[in-house]
Amino acid sequence: MIALFLCAALAQTPAPTPPPTLDAAFERQYALLKAEHDALANELATARSAADSARARHDASIAGLEATLASLQAQADAARAALDEALRSQTTEENTTSSLASAWVQAQATLAGAGKPLAGNLATDPNATEGWDAAFANAAAALGTAGGVRRTESGTFFDAEGDAVTGAILQVGEIATFGEREGVMVPLLPLGEGRLGMATTGDGATGTALAAGTPNATMGLFLHEGRERRVEEYKARTWAETRRLGGVVGDAILLLGIASFSLIVLRVLLLVWAGRGAAAVHKAVARVAGGELTAGQAAVGGLGGVTAEVVQRLLQRPDLDRHALEDVAREALLGVTPKVERFGTTIVVFSTVAPLVGLLGTVSGIITTFEAITRFGNSYPKMLSEGISEALIATEFGLGVAIPSLLIGHLLLGWGEGLLSQVENAALRTINALEDLRLAALRPAVAVDAPPPPSVDASATAVEVG
Repeated sequence: MIALFLCAALAQTPAPTPPPTLDAAFERQYALLKAEHDALANELATARSAADSARARHDASIAGLEATLASLQAQADAARAALDEALRSQTTEENTTSSLASAWVQAQATLAGAGKPLAGNLATDPNATEGWDAAFANAAAALGTAGGVRRTESGTFFDAEGDAVTGAILQVGEIATFGEREGVMVPLLPLGEGRLGMATTGDGATGTALAAGTPNATMGLFLHEGRERRVEEYKARTWAETRRLGGVVGDAILLLGIASFSLIVLRVLLLVWAGRGAAAVHKAVARVAGGELTAGQAAVGGLGGVTAEVVQRLLQRPDLDRHALEDVAREALLGVTPKVERFGTTIVVFSTVAPLVGLLGTVSGIITTFEAITRFGNSYPKMLSEGISEALIATEFGLGVAIPSLLIGHLLLGWGEGLLSQVENAALRTINALEDLRLAALRPAVAVDAPPPPSVDASATAVEVG
C-alpha cells in the first residue's frame, strides 16, 4: 500500500522547468541596453536642440550689442573731435585776443614816447578794432619823423668828467645822438632815464657833417635803442684787469706757466750742452777705427757733451773684449740719460695740469654766478654775462699755458731721444773700432807662438793602417 501511495504521489508531482539558455539571457540584456541607449539618444538630441536655440538667441543678442557699441563709439569720436575743435578755437581766440591786447599796449607805449599817443583801450576790448586805423596812422607818422635827423637847439648832456653841458642836440632817428660842444657835434650815449653822456672815443666829424646836411658815405655812429636804457662803450680789457678777474686760480696758472717756460729754457740749454762736440767725436771715432787709438783718445779728451763722455769711457778700456765694452757702454748710457731727459716729464705734467686747474676755476666761477642768480634773480643779463666771462678766464689761462708747453715739451722729448740715439750710434762705432784693434793685435801673437803643425808621413801611415 505504501508503495502504491508513493507511486501515486510521484505520478502527481509536475516535472521541473529546464534552466534558461545563455542566448536568451544575452538577448534580454541586449534589449535592456538598447532601450537605455535609445532613451539617452533622445535626451541628447533634445539637449542639443535646446543648446542650438540658446546659442542662436545669444548670437543675435551679441550682434545687436556690437552694433550698439559701434554706434556709441562713433558718437563718442564725433563728440571728442568736436570738443578738440572747440578747444582749439578757444585757444586760438584767446591767443589772438592776448596778442592784440599786447600789441595795443606796446603800440601805446611806443607811440606815446614818439609824441603820438593813442586814444581808447583796445587791450580791455579787443573787438573794438576801429582804433587800429589810428594806431597805424600814428605809427607811420612817428616813423616818418624818427627816420630823419632832428635838431634840438637847447639840450643838456654830461661830459666825461660828469659836468653838465648845455648845447644843441642832434638826433639821428632813434639810433644815434650827437651833442654840440665848442662848435663840434660830439657823439653821445644814453645814461638811462633819458639822460645823455659824451662818449670818450670817436670824433665829431660825423655829427658835424650831419648837422651841416652833408653826411659822409661812411659814418661812425654809437648805436642805441632810445634813452631809457644805459649804453656803455666797449673798452678792451687790459692785462691787469684780466689777471685780476682770473683770481687766485688765474695766478696759480700763471705761476705754472712761468715755471713751465723756465723749465723749457733750462731744458733747451741742457740739450744744447749735452749735444755739443758730436761732430768732433765722430771724427775721433773714425781715427780710432783707422788704428790711431792714442790720437783718438787725445781728440775726445778735450771735448764735452754726453757723446764724448760715453766714448771717453770706452776709449779708456781698449783692452776689454766686446761683451765687456758693451757693459761699459750700457753703464755710461745709464749715466748720461738723466742729463738728456731732465725736466722733460715735468714740462709735460705742467702742460696737463694747467687746463685742469683752469677748469677748476671755471667751475668755481660758474657756481658763484648761479649763486648770484639765486640771490638776485636773472633780471640783470649784464651781471650774468660778466660772471660767466670771468669764469672762462681761468680756462683761457689754462689753455694758454698748456698748448705751448705741450707742443714744446714733446718737441724737446723728441730732441732728447734723437740725442740718445746719436750717443748709442757713437758707442757702437767705438766698440766696433776697439774690437777690430784688439783682434788685430792678437793675430801676430797667434802666428808666432803657435806650435808648427805636425808633419804627416804618408808611407808610415799606410804601414800603420795596413
